[in-house]
Amino acid sequence: MARDPRAWATYKLKPGDLTALVSIASRRAWADETRLARLRRRGFVTERNDGAVAVTIRGRLAIAIKRSMLW
Repeated sequence: MARDPRAWATYKLKPGDLTALVSIASRRAWADETRLARLRRRGFVTERNDGAVAVTIRGRLAIAIKRSMLW
């Protein structure tokens, strides 16, 4: 049985979380702490030693799914 990639990418996220992830990845803007906490729980972002937020491979995959599904 094939799983829905969009369902995986949005599981336990609120509207706007993936958009914030795209903004973090492109270094255009930062998300608030609540949104960052949700993205961390999903493994989409991590905090580096210098305190900066970095998008993980899982996060980049979620971005690719978001872009390919034309939401």
